[in-house]
Amino acid sequence: MNVGSRICKKLQLSVGSRIEVIFEIDRTENQFAVPEEWTAVLTSDQEAAVIFNGLSAGNKRSLLYLVAQVKSPEKRIERALKIAEKIKAGISSARIILK
Repeated sequence: MNVGSRICKKLQLSVGSRIEVIFEIDRTENQFAVPEEWTAVLTSDQEAAVIFNGLSAGNKRSLLYLVAQVKSPEKRIERALKIAEKIKAGISSARIILK
């Protein structure tokens, strides 16, 4: 198993270090935490919430990832609002939603 350099530095690992890894089944609904900015947008926009909840699990994950990957809270809010508007307009593909 390869471990990225950022994680190696954080854990003070060097080449050849032995680590123990435990894998667990991910039982969360979307396989990662839902950004609070997305939750806030859906709470305030019932139409977007209904449409989003009707999407496939994979499509939901893709859209959530688009919000979660942004580091700045302000940018996450902007992106969440943009995605909500796009899904209300009938665009739900993560590949084209930000174009």
